[in-house]
Amino acid sequence: MLPFSLFLAKKFGYLRSTAPETSGRKRSSELRRVRSNADTQSITTDTMYSVVNTDDEESEFYDFSSDVEEAVPSRHGRTESESEDMLRGIDHLLKGSNPDKIKAYGLLLEMNEELDGKDPEVLWRLSKVCHLLGQYEESENNNDKYKQFIESGIDYGKQALELNNRSPEAHKWYAVNIGSKGRYSGTKEKIQNGYEFKRHIDEALKLKDDDPILHHLLARFQYEVAILSAMERRVAKWLFSEVPEGKVTDAIAGFLKAEALNADPWKENEFLLAKCYIHEKQYQDAAKWLDKALKTKSDSPQDIKMDKEISKLLSKYTSYLE
Repeated sequence: MLPFSLFLAKKFGYLRSTAPETSGRKRSSELRRVRSNADTQSITTDTMYSVVNTDDEESEFYDFSSDVEEAVPSRHGRTESESEDMLRGIDHLLKGSNPDKIKAYGLLLEMNEELDGKDPEVLWRLSKVCHLLGQYEESENNNDKYKQFIESGIDYGKQALELNNRSPEAHKWYAVNIGSKGRYSGTKEKIQNGYEFKRHIDEALKLKDDDPILHHLLARFQYEVAILSAMERRVAKWLFSEVPEGKVTDAIAGFLKAEALNADPWKENEFLLAKCYIHEKQYQDAAKWLDKALKTKSDSPQDIKMDKEISKLLSKYTSYLE
């Protein structure tokens, strides 16, 4: 039997992530069908762990599985407080299983349609959920779906910023999707997107300095810039007259800041810290973080794949463990 998310992908194409090209009546019908199918599943609360799925909001439980959906058609008539409650319910879905995220995606698409694409709070959440669903598709080797979600995430993030350029979440999720685009871009576009990514992460940090994800993303950028190949550095210099700045020591500080701000164990952050320490030949610290990363629970295909890399490195540096 196909996993529910793949069933939806095949049957509805995740609405192809191009809602503006679908008629309002047809799109609403498809959204109702997505919600109806989601309701019939046994949905868990396990989180598909990822770098951008390590939210720092409160984790209280919201019993909204039907309430949120029933509230969507009357979104126009809700008070600001009621609207915020509804969005918090959707945020809880975004922390859940992949079917939860699909449900959130359908709800957000419907809300966006009803509000004529004019609510930045809805738009940045669409940017976020596109990235999360794209991650799942990448783990299933559905590269076309992955690209489709990332491109849609970029578009929704851009729309959110046009409406509110003081939103740290809009800057963050636009940057995350721009960064993810590098996985299927050439060297020139990848470097160009790197500058765009850095600019928006910096803006988001000015607005929300206590966000662990932002510190992780900046540290990751600094690490990746520090280990750029000679060819990539030449291309960057040719295109922009200068190479982006990035030092491994700065990356270490950023990853440690993210670790301190985040309440829960964070496998990818721990793993990248270890890689930074290996680069700096600080093998005792590297072994400590590799060991910690391996002990952190694996909640996703990405984590399981990461565990193989961690185990391989740990076998090399295990003698440095105290």
